[in-house]
Amino acid sequence: MFIRWLRKGELPGLDDWDLWRLREIAAWGDGGRRLGSHWEAIGGAALTEMFGERVVPLWSDRALSRWLGTIGGRNPDAIAWERDGSEITLRALDLKFSVDTAEHDQVSADTLAGLFERGGERLAALLPMAETMRFADGAFVSPERPLNRAFTRSGANARLSRPIRDDDIVYLPFDAHGFFEAMPGWRVAIALARIEDALDDLVDTETASRYYHLGVGIHGEMSEARRGIFAPREGVADDELLRLSPEDEAESVVDLDRIARAGDLTSARAIARWLERRRAGRQHVVARRKEIEKLPYRWAEYLSDARRRGLDLGDADTNAAVRTLHRALAHGHRDAVRARGREMALGGMTDEEALDALMAEHERFSVDARRSARARLDELRHA
Repeated sequence: MFIRWLRKGELPGLDDWDLWRLREIAAWGDGGRRLGSHWEAIGGAALTEMFGERVVPLWSDRALSRWLGTIGGRNPDAIAWERDGSEITLRALDLKFSVDTAEHDQVSADTLAGLFERGGERLAALLPMAETMRFADGAFVSPERPLNRAFTRSGANARLSRPIRDDDIVYLPFDAHGFFEAMPGWRVAIALARIEDALDDLVDTETASRYYHLGVGIHGEMSEARRGIFAPREGVADDELLRLSPEDEAESVVDLDRIARAGDLTSARAIARWLERRRAGRQHVVARRKEIEKLPYRWAEYLSDARRRGLDLGDADTNAAVRTLHRALAHGHRDAVRARGREMALGGMTDEEALDALMAEHERFSVDARRSARARLDELRHA
């Protein structure tokens, strides 16, 4: 849901920040996914304590979650069940840190029934034996915080075809400071609060949330700038989202202090604007790098080389192997470009100078890609 339902200044803890601007900055450090994953851990543990064996924790079974994602429809984070004689009643539970991103359909009885229609045997194996199953509307599991209460009272929610009511939500007690301090970005958030002389205000839930959004985004931007545009990979894998790196974040705090002092920046807003300008400049060179990273070997030419080697592209298994090989070649070329770019950067070149030099080596990369592809296609032919 992307309705801009909250006006600036309506929630005191956000000060004069726009909620969507905060989320935009947090996205520099993958803040949304980090918050969701951490709430899965915290809220999920609470669910297990509340329901005991009467809850099936889908969120913790990554293989099952991936499989459910392939069969279509929406998957809840958990399924709660209650027995009444030979019948069990099933309800979907979904862990939502921010209720304004929820839609009631995610936990409706019809949605859960549809999920069982498509994947019933595998899901049923996780539940106790019963002669009949009944599906009922479920609930969202969310922190008790002013933002979530404000959304359920908002006009935007009231205008939904099925508004989310407070009784659709299992509210859990929420210690904002304890929640955020276990996450990457909190140390930068504290540094920002110190710059704005607002450390004492962090006891307020939404104030702490505001500074966390800023902190995780600014930490992400600074980490990305330190890695440079030729880092081996971009982003972060799901299983690494909660990993704390005190050393990395300590560097971000030092960088924050240096930037604030050098630019005489005395507010989080001014610092965010300065970093946004730097970020925009880096996006330009990243776009150039991505162009150079494209495999310099046209798809049609690759298929022609495959056919010349007698590979039957009409055969499903052969076609799949040829496509898999092409993806591997593309990844190998990308990795080679980045490795060469890192060498140049370590040699003292700026990003722009390294990109110019990489462009000059385009022909060599092209020859290497073709030579590697043809050798691998020969291997496929003889396999």
